Amino acid sequence: DDPEKAAEPITIEQIQEVAPLLPPADMEKLVEDSLEDQEAGEELDLHAIIELAPFLDEEYLDSLVKRARVHSLKELAGLAPFLSEEMLDGMVEKADIKEDLAGVVGVAPFLSDKTLDKLVHKMLPLNDWKGLTGLAPFLSQETLDTLVESAESKEDMKTIIGLAPFLSEETLDRLIRKMLPLDDWKNIAGLAPFLSKKTLSAMVESADPQKDMAH
Repeated sequence: DDPEKAAEPITIEQIQEVAPLLPPADMEKLVEDSLEDQEAGEELDLHAIIELAPFLDEEYLDSLVKRARVHSLKELAGLAPFLSEEMLDGMVEKADIKEDLAGVVGVAPFLSDKTLDKLVHKMLPLNDWKGLTGLAPFLSQETLDTLVESAESKEDMKTIIGLAPFLSEETLDRLIRKMLPLDDWKNIAGLAPFLSKKTLSAMVESADPQKDMAH
């Protein structure tokens, strides 16, 4: 072999294979060697880093993500459990939340309350109910009420039922009253425990006994 011939650079994929066997310091050295061999301007592959995350020191992993171009919060979901709260908060605050609600849901369990509250206010007014149910467990009742009341899209009964345990009785009452008389009583019984008696009575009074007696 030619001694002057450069050794074949190790790839991130090859590092993944030996990661469970190496201490974090050795892992960092291998990753840095691999990154040095990348072409100038080549982006760090977040998907490859996700596979290495459990074996890297949190501080070093933070530094890697800072060097990567994150296109959406959804890409960060797999890394979120291994990043520092400070790092994740900083990444999320730069994101376009209205375009990436699914991504917000994915990282929500790992965000500070302060950052999550900032995200919610960036989402106002709410244009789409999709994904809101997944975010609800991580929001305060007051914040979720604000989000729901700002919604511009037509209320979806299935979504309202999913949100019911997390909404205030007053907000839930207002949502249901806006929908009276109901055209579809399917699954509506699941809302009963969360509604005021006054609103529940209004629902019953608006029903057609010929069609809705079973409900």
